[in-house]
Amino acid sequence: MAKEQFYVIRNPTTGKISEDTSKKEKPKRGENSSSSAEFQSDRRGSVLIVTLLVLLSFILLVVMATKFSGVKHEQKRLDKEAMKCRSEVKAFNLNIAKNQKQVAHQLKEMEANRSVLFQEMEKLQNDSSSNLAEFQSVLKSVPLELWRDVLNEIKDVCTRTENASGYTCQPCLAGWHHSGSCYYFSKRTKNWMDSKDECERKASRLIIIKDQDQLDFVFGQMKGNNFWIGLSDKVLEGNWIWVDGSNVTIPLWSSGEPNDSNTNEDCAEVLANQAKWNDISCDQLKHFVCEKKPVAFFI
Repeated sequence: MAKEQFYVIRNPTTGKISEDTSKKEKPKRGENSSSSAEFQSDRRGSVLIVTLLVLLSFILLVVMATKFSGVKHEQKRLDKEAMKCRSEVKAFNLNIAKNQKQVAHQLKEMEANRSVLFQEMEKLQNDSSSNLAEFQSVLKSVPLELWRDVLNEIKDVCTRTENASGYTCQPCLAGWHHSGSCYYFSKRTKNWMDSKDECERKASRLIIIKDQDQLDFVFGQMKGNNFWIGLSDKVLEGNWIWVDGSNVTIPLWSSGEPNDSNTNEDCAEVLANQAKWNDISCDQLKHFVCEKKPVAFFI
């Protein structure tokens, strides 16, 4: 038998208390169990979803941390390689600068030594000319008859010497041509440096052209052959100097020259078709002309 439930009710207006004996229906057992099961199911679903979300978040964090660590490691490696490359480039540049200074210093010393050697050679030639002039002065002071006797003796000696060894009492040695200076015109071809060395072995130098008349003379002797002269800008590009270290006073270049067309034309030649200079590679094989001062006297 169902029990009755009583309720005490206070009237908010009068403050009186009354009892409510009306029956209240209990919830049915089936309905209460169904609601509880649905609540439990929803709760488990929510927990599962939250758990999955937390797990996914954790996995995502792990993946991101791994990626970040890899990127950071790669960045460190690249930074080290970049620093190593910068160090190597810096060392390479320093080495190049050092080598350039050494080469420039050596070239300067070689040029200075060459100038000293030419000065000494010029001094020897001048001394020889001076001694010759002094000897001629002594001859002039000798009485005419005695001078004639000495001259006849010299002629005899020259004749005997010519017959014995092929030398003559002329301003230049045999095989050299005289026109103010003594000139040797090569029969063979050499590059510029070998031509210069060959002239120095002959106690002379590659010819130094001082004017157009001198150039016309040697041009006529070479008979249509290009030939080297003692002019180059090997020491400093664009600064053409003679083998004795002097500068060009009267440039006799062909039209448009020097143009350094192949970027290595550092030596000068005289063209075969005109008495003018042309710049060309020093490695080319050309005829050459040696020059030296006369050291003998006319008989």
